[in-house]
Amino acid sequence: MPKFDFTTIEGNIEALKSPNSATRYLAWTNLHKEGTKAEKALLKLYESKVLHERARALWLLGRIEGKGRNYVDKAIKDVD
Repeated sequence: MPKFDFTTIEGNIEALKSPNSATRYLAWTNLHKEGTKAEKALLKLYESKVLHERARALWLLGRIEGKGRNYVDKAIKDVD
């Protein structure tokens, strides 16, 4: 069983990729609390070739206060 560092943005990004829903929940909650502090790391994850990782990043990017609409508009234009 992998160990995740839920105290850092990078650790939470890795945990967000997990197939375990409880792990993803903890990561999602922590990244959501970080808001704009996690934006750069989430944008990097959004560039992933793995579609479900991109979707998880977009879910959080779309919830960043004041920036959500921008990311939703960007996603609408995405071919995937």
